[in-house]
Amino acid sequence: MAESNFVDYVKICCRSGKGGRGSMHMHRAKYVPNGGPDGGDGGRGGHVYLRGNHNYWTLLHLRFERHVFAGHGGNGGPNGSTGADGEDRYIDVPCGTVVYDAETGEYLCDVTDDGQVVMLLKGGRGGMGNKHFATSTNQAPRYAQPGEPMEERTVILELKLLADVGLVGFPNAGKSTLLSSLSSARPKIAGYPFTTMEPSLGIVSYRDGQSFVMADIPGIIEGASEGRGLGLRFLRHIERNSLLLFMVPGDTDDIKHEYEVLLGELRNFNPEMLDKQRVLAITKSDLLDDELQQMLSEDLPDDLPHVFISAVTGSGLSELKDLLWTALNSESNKITAITQQESIVHRNKDLAAFHQELLDEGEDEEIEILDDDFIEDVEEEEEENWTPTPPLGGIIMSEMPKSQSNKGLPLKGDGGSVVMYSTPSWVTAFTTGKGCGVEALGLRLEDLALPRQVHSDNVLWMREAGRPEATDAVITDKPGLCVCVKTADCIPVLLYDTRQRIVAAAHAGWRGTVSRIVQKTVEKMHPINPQDLHAIIGPGISLEWFEVGNEVYEAFRSAGFPMERIARKGLSKGGLLSSSFNGESERAFIDLWEANKWLLEEMGVSDIYIEGTCTRASEDFYSARRETINTGRNYNGIFIKG
Repeated sequence: MAESNFVDYVKICCRSGKGGRGSMHMHRAKYVPNGGPDGGDGGRGGHVYLRGNHNYWTLLHLRFERHVFAGHGGNGGPNGSTGADGEDRYIDVPCGTVVYDAETGEYLCDVTDDGQVVMLLKGGRGGMGNKHFATSTNQAPRYAQPGEPMEERTVILELKLLADVGLVGFPNAGKSTLLSSLSSARPKIAGYPFTTMEPSLGIVSYRDGQSFVMADIPGIIEGASEGRGLGLRFLRHIERNSLLLFMVPGDTDDIKHEYEVLLGELRNFNPEMLDKQRVLAITKSDLLDDELQQMLSEDLPDDLPHVFISAVTGSGLSELKDLLWTALNSESNKITAITQQESIVHRNKDLAAFHQELLDEGEDEEIEILDDDFIEDVEEEEEENWTPTPPLGGIIMSEMPKSQSNKGLPLKGDGGSVVMYSTPSWVTAFTTGKGCGVEALGLRLEDLALPRQVHSDNVLWMREAGRPEATDAVITDKPGLCVCVKTADCIPVLLYDTRQRIVAAAHAGWRGTVSRIVQKTVEKMHPINPQDLHAIIGPGISLEWFEVGNEVYEAFRSAGFPMERIARKGLSKGGLLSSSFNGESERAFIDLWEANKWLLEEMGVSDIYIEGTCTRASEDFYSARRETINTGRNYNGIFIKG
């Protein structure tokens, strides 16, 4: 079978699309100060369908396309805009294809007709936008539904040929010879057992332009239902046949015994096959005279129609075709019954023999789960916590919550100290000053993927070092390439995906945060499961609250952020909030750490670590820039170990 183009058994991985998120947008227009919620719904994820196609006669085309992924739904937008629906995927299969779950062996569906469409996996529904949640008591809802998750399943596609007559017999019974004599099919014929290694179909012409389809399968032997010989590999092809033609050579010692052995194998394989019409053909009758044929007929079952034939001389072939045509068109056996789904009862796979079946078919290997943008995937390995070793000339800061670290721990601009984060052994994440802090990790500044940031939401994939323009987030899957962002008043967000081994660094200033740069970075990483993503929100040079103008405060509110969680308004002195500072006006303050944490949680990321250490601030000021202190910038990087 390795050299054959006939493939009747294939294992593929299918995945539907996830639904898009609903929007939390608030309507804003000139002269409309309180426009209310107008967030649109997310688009549905793409479905995965099976479609019958009579132009296919084998599953060969799917052997080289083991992953079928539908598109994800688009996110909802402002002004009630609905996200785009994900692209549906159609898997064209030959008529007669049966689908089983590759994990459990459960029967899923069956495709028998040309053009028949069966939904295999349903895409996730899109989440509803905030406009659906407005009520008289909550006129400005600041929440929306996330989209439904995708479905993923590995399935077995098994082809069972659709034919009117199926040939059943031991090796060298003359099945292929008969098919070549009655039709234009040219199966391989030789004088040794198991010459036929794959099923063959032939169209047998009858009177008045009528015809029927005959299927030849490899010979079966006693014990085939238990895996002997070619085992169960081809017995499934006669499950759909309307009539079974048993073929026993005339020179056999006991024709009735051989017929009963063949019948017993079918009974063990699928007892329902005994309900089919049966005809017995005694082949090689040119070796028998009339008297011997009469004597052999007396030992055959009375209720079994039989005929003596010889494909070499052609004797009995016309009588055989008459007998088959009469049986096929009898009231108890209509040809159209074989295409009705309810006429065939498919059983679940026997798990005890399922693994051996996969092994025999060469489909026992696990299919790697690939994402849309990558050719190969690395098996997810169990995360392991590790204690980092201090780099040359550096220190390792202990993990502490923001509320305990606001007094500030200096991170000198000459790289005198390095913050290293607890990560799995295959990735390194750090924050350091320029110079020896980076070099202490074995990196050179010219070897970093370090973008020229413009406080936007541009995200870029990189596979080599460089300084791309107008980019504020960088993603890579290349080992040894450090993606890095520089921050001052802004904060860095470092991400890594344990399943796909992808890392990213994002520069989250207030403009980028309002534009949801962290969210867009996560979307571009295409996580198979958000639980595989881990986030580190790094330090900045300010204290816990960033002082901003009222227009910035309004920008966050308009973008749907939960202001009660991420923002404060009050009097300020030295970066501390108070209500009793004389002569000070009310100011607005944003917690960028909490804002980006909220964005990540919205994406389904649960493992979020905040390194709130203020690297250059002290109690009496909250912004180095405001105090005109030239402190330089932090370098925040992450890379996959080579």
